[in-house]
Amino acid sequence: MKSIAAAIVNGRVHPSHEHVPQIFAAMAPRVDALWRADANVEEALKGVCAAIQPLL
Repeated sequence: MKSIAAAIVNGRVHPSHEHVPQIFAAMAPRVDALWRADANVEEALKGVCAAIQPLL
């Protein structure tokens, strides 16, 4: 509990990106592709990058 108390006292909240919900929505179908047995990780991650780039 001492660690948690110290984090509460000394911690700070960082702002998140204003488009987080849209970024997560754009990522979801591309990340889901990673769960297939024949997943092509490199292509799936390229798809994630391409999908979120306009939102960043």
